[in-house]
Amino acid sequence: MRCFIAFDIPEKYYNYLQDIQNQLKKNCKGTTPYSFHLTLKFLGNINEKKLDIIQKELNLIEHKSFKAQFSNLGAFPSISSPRVIWIGLEPYKIIQELQQKIEQTLNYYSKFSERFHPHITLMRVKNVENKAKLKEFLQTKQEQYSFQVSYFTLYQSKPSDKKHIYIPLQTYKLENKANI
Repeated sequence: MRCFIAFDIPEKYYNYLQDIQNQLKKNCKGTTPYSFHLTLKFLGNINEKKLDIIQKELNLIEHKSFKAQFSNLGAFPSISSPRVIWIGLEPYKIIQELQQKIEQTLNYYSKFSERFHPHITLMRVKNVENKAKLKEFLQTKQEQYSFQVSYFTLYQSKPSDKKHIYIPLQTYKLENKANI
């Protein structure tokens, strides 16, 4: 089964993110996700035995809950040649610490991810009609909405028609200490 680890963006911010997607659609052709999350670790295909071990290992991770917020818009591999358009998340250091704890815990069970940039995918780009207009839009200041991250989830990703369905397998609570 194909799995990944992520934390979810609260649904109350979906309209905000979908508004950005709609602005992007005026200038780009591509696909947009129907749900929003920050992938902390992609595991790929794993069998049931490996899944059991991973679930037990993830239970051992200790990390404080924290407040995250949206930051700037950007694109991979670059704004001038976008394939993925995203909105960043902060605080980078705290999110990276959680991601690194997951990486280190699962080092024996899955491939290490060398690069990590906290972001929410907004669009997978197939074609850009006006790169200058897109670049201008991506450089506009975005709302700094914030939300509490108090858990992360191990998901199964199942293909269905033209999209994937994400099935939560297990949720891992973060410590509820002083908010960071």
